[in-house]
Amino acid sequence: MSNTEFRFGKKRFYDNKKFPRGFAKSGDFTLFEEELMVMYGDTMLALEQGEIEPTNTEEKQFLKVLKSPQKAKSKLEKVWLKYIQLTRGKKRFHSLSSSEKPRNHSRRHSSAYAMNEEDELSYDTDVSLDELSTEEAETNHTHLPHTSSQVSPQQIAENP
Repeated sequence: MSNTEFRFGKKRFYDNKKFPRGFAKSGDFTLFEEELMVMYGDTMLALEQGEIEPTNTEEKQFLKVLKSPQKAKSKLEKVWLKYIQLTRGKKRFHSLSSSEKPRNHSRRHSSAYAMNEEDELSYDTDVSLDELSTEEAETNHTHLPHTSSQVSPQQIAENP
């Protein structure tokens, strides 16, 4: 960022309310992003609030990015948008438990899972194939010799 025209802040920028241990220690910013926030944050905040006027093209571009964030290109613009999102955006809360009632997962009565007649037929066919597979396995299992009982060579010769 040594070749930037963006002005340094008049003072170092800290947000002790939202980031009391610093930007990088919050886990939301890298060390480089923290350095940018500390060095240029005061200027970016003053530009955003209209306290100072932009004096160069980078500062004018910064104000345009505030109006349409998808145009952000420079690291300064992106880190400030990240800061705005974290401090003023909607807070996300992730819980390990749910307060919602469990949903009814019945496919047959749900309009989202509406099945036509062909789907129902293929489902019935799948069930009957599973039943056949189970019957076939049981049938094959009954004809297998039991390994737990010992068979003498004489018994094998008698039953070829």
